Amino acid sequence: MPKLVHLSDIHVGLKLLLDEDYDRDAVLFETIKAHHAKDTILITGDLVDNGYKWEYERLDTLLHGVKNIVAAPGNHDYGAAGWLYSVDARRRFAERFGVPDELYPHVKKIMRGKVELIVLDSDARNRELLARGRIHKRQLARLDEHLSTPTKSKRVLILHHHPWDRKLGEELIDAKEFCEVIKNRVDLMLFGHHHKAAKWENRLGIPWIAAAPKTPDAGYFHTYEWDENGELQVEKVKFR
Repeated sequence: MPKLVHLSDIHVGLKLLLDEDYDRDAVLFETIKAHHAKDTILITGDLVDNGYKWEYERLDTLLHGVKNIVAAPGNHDYGAAGWLYSVDARRRFAERFGVPDELYPHVKKIMRGKVELIVLDSDARNRELLARGRIHKRQLARLDEHLSTPTKSKRVLILHHHPWDRKLGEELIDAKEFCEVIKNRVDLMLFGHHHKAAKWENRLGIPWIAAAPKTPDAGYFHTYEWDENGELQVEKVKFR
């Protein structure tokens, strides 16, 4: 069965501004194209650094030939410095990966219905100071309604912001409400934002929760798949 590949916080454009010679972004996506062509690529936000047109065009070049991408928007995808919201930046993301805000959460069945991906916009309000996020009550209500529908599929929830860490200036404003909605109702939750890898087992009644690092700089990513016995298999993949 194809795997789920978790990437996060690519920040295309940042390395050019820092004048770094070694293009880790290109190495990462060449690895994806060479070894994970049939897998589903989950990117949990901040694909670009400021939402600029040229950053999205460079992202297009990096992703050329990569199939089966599912991306959740991050605060940097929607505007400069991660908090100067831009309608144009939001449009650029939506044209490539997204759906209109009123349609989040975006739900997609993959692997012949065995896995259900649920994509959230954790920057839904677009007016939070600094790098804070918010799911917003309308999106939470739609998520609650969807999770109330029984399914035999494994439910995978992806978003950008950390669901409970209250790091000043980077926190999810409505984290408490969000955690109440998802408790005991999904099988795997993946996110990014803090550029720090971490994992939790059986927290909030969810068997596995994982935060990804800033993938290009970390030099590795994780893959996920359920075996024939329904057990989640997690693998760390190094790409340099």
